[in-house]
Amino acid sequence: MRLRQAHKDAWSDQRMEEFIQRAARHLRDDLPEQLEKHGIADEDLCDTIREHCATAEKYGMTGEADLSRYIEFVAILGPKFDTNRGTKWAGEILRREEMEPEEKLDEIAEHLIFSDEEPPVV
Repeated sequence: MRLRQAHKDAWSDQRMEEFIQRAARHLRDDLPEQLEKHGIADEDLCDTIREHCATAEKYGMTGEADLSRYIEFVAILGPKFDTNRGTKWAGEILRREEMEPEEKLDEIAEHLIFSDEEPPVV
């Protein structure tokens, strides 16, 4: 049995919606202070995740693990961390075309772990 494109799209949309709900639960449970710090309201959280999943895809991130990590960085560094002056270094990493998505995310994580900088409030 072959799935029609409409069925594939509906399946894909359903899986993405399930991912968004799981990601929202994770952020609410594990990063509530960061969400508040960056003004990400609970009623806007799912829309924020949707928006930033689309942004992450521009940087080559399509797998659920990569999208999850990117969304965590949105909560930690702020919604526009890829273009904000205070996190310019992160945007530069994300725009490196020679790097795989996981490498980009690893480098951002390493910077956060080993840098003395405090993530900016944006």
